[in-house]
Amino acid sequence: MADSIRDLFSVDDSLDPKMVGALLKALDNSDGSAFDYLKFREATQKLAQRGMAMPDAQESVFTTAETIGTSRKSLLTSARGHLETLDKQREAFESAREKKLTEGMATDRTRLEKLAGQLQKLEEQRRALDEKEAQLKEKQAEIEAHLATTQQRVQEQGAKFEEAYRALRQQVEQDVTEMQAHVG
Repeated sequence: MADSIRDLFSVDDSLDPKMVGALLKALDNSDGSAFDYLKFREATQKLAQRGMAMPDAQESVFTTAETIGTSRKSLLTSARGHLETLDKQREAFESAREKKLTEGMATDRTRLEKLAGQLQKLEEQRRALDEKEAQLKEKQAEIEAHLATTQQRVQEQGAKFEEAYRALRQQVEQDVTEMQAHVG
């Protein structure tokens, strides 16, 4: 067998190495101990590397396999088995991917709903605070108006008091002056 199953396949560098590695590992694990598809592929590649045309290399390997008791049909069955292995790996990957998407999305949706609830609660609190602020500003305006009215009333009363005080004081002063003239 080749040093690595990777050596048996032309793998484009643009393919994800982790994904390719997982698929090649599955193919390697499905490899039988007898002369099977992977050994057939390795033998045909070695002959092709020595300059033999691929159809001739395949025919030569088929002939050699028959001499050791492996039929062409069993090699084809082995190759189809490796296709099934790849298909099973794809199904398993799709299932795992779907599960991860479903569970991951469910978790994210739950988190999103929680955040939406928190945002709604904050919005309600903000509205309540805005309403409370409006009420307080209204109360503040009422108190300021009351204060201004009270201050004006107190000033008016002060002015009226001062006017009454002066009028009465003037009369009393006049009486005091007149009384002093008689007292002597």
